[in-house]
Amino acid sequence: MSAEEQSAVQQEPPSRTDQYHEAAASPSSDRASPRHIPRSRQPQLHRLQHRDWIPGRATLKVTICEALLNKNYGFMKMDPYCCVRIGQSLDKTRVDSNGSTNPQWFQIIVRELAPLVKTLYFEIFDRQLVGYDTLIAWAVHELQDDIYDCNEVTGWINLSGKLGDRKEGVLKIQLELLVCLKWSVAVVMH
Repeated sequence: MSAEEQSAVQQEPPSRTDQYHEAAASPSSDRASPRHIPRSRQPQLHRLQHRDWIPGRATLKVTICEALLNKNYGFMKMDPYCCVRIGQSLDKTRVDSNGSTNPQWFQIIVRELAPLVKTLYFEIFDRQLVGYDTLIAWAVHELQDDIYDCNEVTGWINLSGKLGDRKEGVLKIQLELLVCLKWSVAVVMH
């Protein structure tokens, strides 16, 4: 056996731990540490561009801020809460105890936006200790094209109720639309 063949026999192939440490030492490697997930494998959430929107892949973030109601229905201060329907899902805010005509929730609700959902339904109820909660006001908000263009919309919507159509007060909401352009499953090792 020649000297070259003997040196080749004596060298062992690198073990997996050696390969791991070499990869960890290399800053250009996508596998720099077990906690690192290559950017190409991470889901990419972007602000929505109208041309990029893929139906069924968008997420709507609704922030229900506050309401200014024109009348207090009850003997004491009302305890209002708000319900929002996005497609088939129904979500409620917390109850603002003694919120009366100016309840403040500042609660965030995040739901996937189905392709055909173009309308959000809001209802404000007064929580009752005994019996059913009382419907105070409601509103229907149509998603306009401006949410697809600028991604975030904040505004006041008129509420309807016993005082008449769009005369019960106003509800402040903030809508933000996010879209996931690339979906993948990533496993993080600890």
